[in-house]
Amino acid sequence: MIFDNKNHGNDLFLKGFERRGIIYTMKQVKVLVTGPYRAGKSSLIRLLANGNSLSIDKHGTTICMDYGNVDLDDVRLHLFGTPGQERFAIIRNILSEGMRILVMVLDSTRPDSVRQAKAILGELGAANIPCIIAANKQDCPQAMSPNEVRKVINIPGVPVIGSSAMSRKGAEELLSQIYQVALRVQPSLPC
Repeated sequence: MIFDNKNHGNDLFLKGFERRGIIYTMKQVKVLVTGPYRAGKSSLIRLLANGNSLSIDKHGTTICMDYGNVDLDDVRLHLFGTPGQERFAIIRNILSEGMRILVMVLDSTRPDSVRQAKAILGELGAANIPCIIAANKQDCPQAMSPNEVRKVINIPGVPVIGSSAMSRKGAEELLSQIYQVALRVQPSLPC
């Protein structure tokens, strides 16, 4: 089965299709979770995937990628996390191929993280991909509010959700936002 840019219907996935001998009945959606170094991307993926995740890291720092998946009704979200260090930008570019949703995670306690997130959004051409911003570390007293982050990022129509991967704050709202967007986007091909 070939997917083109004009296929936006969910009925295909309700009937199911076969690839490599596996029958898929759920809509598959690739979500890129990216952001600056130490923003909390791996922790957020672990939280959203309810521990059903893996990370390729060294001493707690992602050096290749994170992966987790979440099944919500008839949608399977494939969460691909990127390293945040600039020297791994090539991995971010590779993992962004085929993404349908971009989740930008930033450390709202660090203004430089917000500026870096805005630059990464520009590099990835976020204007063409549905984007959600997770203003992480909202449990810290010095965190910028989601409204303050929204003003700095200044991209109309992009939701900014306050989150904390440690305290679970905003996780349900973030997952709900991703799911609502997933219902509207073209499906991804299964990995």
